[in-house]
Amino acid sequence: MKAIVVAGIVSALMAGCATDGDDASNTDPGGGKGDGSGECADPMYGDGVCQADLSCGVPDIDCYRTFATDAEASTWFAPQYGYPVIAETDPRYIRTRALVDKAWDLFKAANPMGKLADAHLALVMLEDPNVNAFVTSDAETGKAAVSIQVLAGLYVDGVSDDDILGVMFHELEHLYGLHVLQETPDKVRRFYLADGAEPIGAHEANDANIADRANQWRAMAGFAGPYDTGLLGELPYGGNVGPLFQSYLAAVQTRDNGTCAQAATAVSDLYTELAPRSVEFDESLNIDDTLSTRIKARLDALSACVGHYPYSLQDFLATQGQEWIDYMNTVITSDEQWLLPESAFETITLLSDDRHGQMRAIESKFQQVVGKPWSAMRFYSFEEAADDMSVKVMKAAKTAHPELFVDAAPGVAGLMKKMMPVDQQTECEQSMTAGGLVPYGLDVADEHHGTCWRVAHARQLWNASSPMARVVPPTREPHEVALPKVAKRVY
Repeated sequence: MKAIVVAGIVSALMAGCATDGDDASNTDPGGGKGDGSGECADPMYGDGVCQADLSCGVPDIDCYRTFATDAEASTWFAPQYGYPVIAETDPRYIRTRALVDKAWDLFKAANPMGKLADAHLALVMLEDPNVNAFVTSDAETGKAAVSIQVLAGLYVDGVSDDDILGVMFHELEHLYGLHVLQETPDKVRRFYLADGAEPIGAHEANDANIADRANQWRAMAGFAGPYDTGLLGELPYGGNVGPLFQSYLAAVQTRDNGTCAQAATAVSDLYTELAPRSVEFDESLNIDDTLSTRIKARLDALSACVGHYPYSLQDFLATQGQEWIDYMNTVITSDEQWLLPESAFETITLLSDDRHGQMRAIESKFQQVVGKPWSAMRFYSFEEAADDMSVKVMKAAKTAHPELFVDAAPGVAGLMKKMMPVDQQTECEQSMTAGGLVPYGLDVADEHHGTCWRVAHARQLWNASSPMARVVPPTREPHEVALPKVAKRVY
């Protein structure tokens, strides 16, 4: 069974990529296909084998699994998801189906699609309260599924049909650009600097020197989380280590007759306390000295307790399944193998703290070598490509039909801004109007970038006087460091 790959407006559980069109007339900044002809004479097109890279501009129809009806798509997807499917007779479904049809028509009008244009774009609507929509791959074939999954939570107060269309354009670029194909995850991503102004990433070439350091940082942040501030102390938070440590705390609460349950619960409660301190505006984590002191005290208390009842990392991982065992074997270096039979508490917190220290060292070295602070580092991602496409399609639709999107925010900007708390919306607006650089987002292990930055970027593209240029291919291949794929932060 192949793993399912999901690309969504808010979260991405696994990362895919786009491929660059070769024709200079391609105005798709998202790295999707587009040579202007809508046809493909490449003999590999439609030969039964998926070719992510073709000599023509349209995506290979062989890379897609299609569905004749929405019911067929729902039957295919429902067993893979924890929430029920919304019936086609439900008013929310009817409204969403109309928006999907409109989005598909406008997207096809703005992009050469080949035979994909004839496919039925299926809708699976789910009774899930989260604000999200996504496309995914088919687990059996690995192909991109021509179906958009929309969660009921997308219809929160204040979100308009135009906002939702911007989301759908974003998702359709994930489908069109084959971002959900697991074998092509890194072709879009490239690294560059923001030096005095905010460049448009689609126009930037890859800088291998920046990429090398950024990929090392991202690999460590994928495990330890992006918050390398000392205020967290040794508390594993974010990345893959966060949920792993929370599973450890749950195990301690029942292990050895619950001897350390109270201490483990006190640490577990810290995660509940930290959750609302996440700042969408710049992806920072608001921690004061008082909370930092409380974190240290609770970790010390748990450390003292579990020290009397040894529970090794090796024993703990054995309860978590082979996937976690395999993953941790990629995280723990050969010089750290001696840690496996040691205390799970001490080892997990030690690894988290060590990786954060290495991340801080990378940031410092980056500034020495590149001559710019770490906050100037940028990377173009498949999520940014999808944001760009949402603006491109909406802009093309408004040009052809001036009555459309009269008051709409460009592309995904409407939803992105409305996702932020009101006070952060105000702060974001002030940051955008004050000039200078809008915070990019602290978590550069995340392909999405900061929420406010995404709003500002969409406006930047919308207000550009010239057409968005084609993607500039990377000039040099970066040194790649594998990113963890066991779990990813969902926000």
